Amino acid sequence: MTTAKRIIAIVLMLVSVLGLLLALFGIVGSWSVRNKATDVTIRLLTAGETAVAASQSSLDRVDQRLTTAGENITFIENEMNNLGTTINETNLVFSVVSRTVGTELAPVVIQAQETAANVRDTVTAVNAAIEAINAIPFISLDEVLPQPGILQEIGDELAAIRAEVEETRTAMQTRKEEIVNGSISIITDRTTRLNGRVDNVQGRIAELDARLATASSNLAQLKISLPRLFTLGALALSIAFLFAGLAFASLFFHSWSFFADPERSFKSFIPVKKDLA
Repeated sequence: MTTAKRIIAIVLMLVSVLGLLLALFGIVGSWSVRNKATDVTIRLLTAGETAVAASQSSLDRVDQRLTTAGENITFIENEMNNLGTTINETNLVFSVVSRTVGTELAPVVIQAQETAANVRDTVTAVNAAIEAINAIPFISLDEVLPQPGILQEIGDELAAIRAEVEETRTAMQTRKEEIVNGSISIITDRTTRLNGRVDNVQGRIAELDARLATASSNLAQLKISLPRLFTLGALALSIAFLFAGLAFASLFFHSWSFFADPERSFKSFIPVKKDLA
């Protein structure tokens, strides 16, 4: 019977040592995981912020070029309306307007379209970063994901603006006689449509920029809150493993006592309440 009790004590001591090691590894591992998770998350959030900043910068350039384009369109429309029926006597002004379409308006629109194409790549990077962040439990940034439909609409409108500008330039070259003879609507109808399209694109850009600004703000907040959350998680796990380690240490102590004195009964390990009376 004594031998059996000692064997049980040895088994319990081995279990307690294994438990102590696991508790120690658990404490060390929880902080190691916390550090790695924090580093990966910070890199991911930083990449997201960089992509957002690049997208906003590109959108600002597109908006500025569209503003310049809008000013040129307004100038062309105003000059054509001001000339009216006297245009046949002011061919020099017509040449200035025609040159404005070809050398100022068209290049600006082309630049805006090319810059907008780059925005698609940077916004794709933003979406990828946000989707990766959404994989973290209890994190959801779906409401700030830039919608692909907005980018598609901006691209389509810019393509339509470019086509309209090309048609306007062609019309001023091939239908000059009609325009000089008073048919200014050939140009003013197009400038009216162009102004409407430019306003629409700038509105969509403002909407997309607002979503990106919200995403940037949320990413900045997460860079502060997530490391704190990981630290609290590691601390909670460490405390849990510490209590587990204390329990296994207590088991080892009692098992050793039982091994040293196998004649003791299990009841001797149970604390007895003292009568204070």
